[in-house]
Amino acid sequence: MIKKIFYNIQIFYLLISALLFAPFVGYTVQISTQNNVVDFRDIATTSHIKVIPYKEDVIYHYVGYYGIATTVSFDKDEQIVSLIMGNTTGWDIHNLGDRLLLKPILDEDIANTNAILLTQKQVYNETIRRTYHIILSASDVDDIEDPKVPYEIRFIYNNHQGAESSRYEDLITKNSNKNALSETVNVLDGILPFDQIISLNFEYEIYGMQYISPLRIFDDGLATYFKFRPNNATIPAIFAVDVYGNEELINYHVNGDYVIVESVVPKFTLRHGDDYVCVFNNNIAYETPQKKKNDARGG
Repeated sequence: MIKKIFYNIQIFYLLISALLFAPFVGYTVQISTQNNVVDFRDIATTSHIKVIPYKEDVIYHYVGYYGIATTVSFDKDEQIVSLIMGNTTGWDIHNLGDRLLLKPILDEDIANTNAILLTQKQVYNETIRRTYHIILSASDVDDIEDPKVPYEIRFIYNNHQGAESSRYEDLITKNSNKNALSETVNVLDGILPFDQIISLNFEYEIYGMQYISPLRIFDDGLATYFKFRPNNATIPAIFAVDVYGNEELINYHVNGDYVIVESVVPKFTLRHGDDYVCVFNNNIAYETPQKKKNDARGG
């Protein structure tokens, strides 16, 4: 009888625990894996150097490859003050102050761990502190030239988040449909029919040198529209980029405040001298050569 009562109490406790804590468990998983996912992007010149925007309260997932070392670069003058790892035996890691060198050295079960990185950066009288939460895992790769293999990862920072300037003067912006549409309707009146204006795609991201970055980018399904700063003395050369990273110079014409390219592609590179900007159309999937190869095999 006493055993039966004790058993019923245990069942009751488990049910109450499930009702009380299940919503919080589900919320934690959702935050770390769905709502706060950020992707690595290839720079214009090589797929082996990748950029990723820094965001607060994001969990980054880094996959290292056996036999390959990777450098992780942070903001200009940002210093690592503490590095804590769940398991250090699976990784060869060197703290270089403003960057991190890491390489997996043991099998996948041991290499799967997490790291917490604490940094600080002094901007005038303000100290900017950042926390990076990283899940580390490792894998084999057949070809060191595989485009998914990173030799360097560069964090980039939104200038409005308090950083005075980043190591590469990088800027990441994302158009806002709500604001961009309201400001664009009047400007494009007479250039495009109204029904075409309200269906414009503003889902673009911009990485690169701020002084040649466009203020706004959108497309109407047939052409892409770039709006640059009024004081831009020179409009950068505009290239379409294919899945292999090859660039093709494309022509444009100017209408009012906009530089118009008569095509819509997944990725553009804008160049002025040695400086460049990468532009990604998030409305079009950008396939890597590896993915195209797998698709051809039916994989």
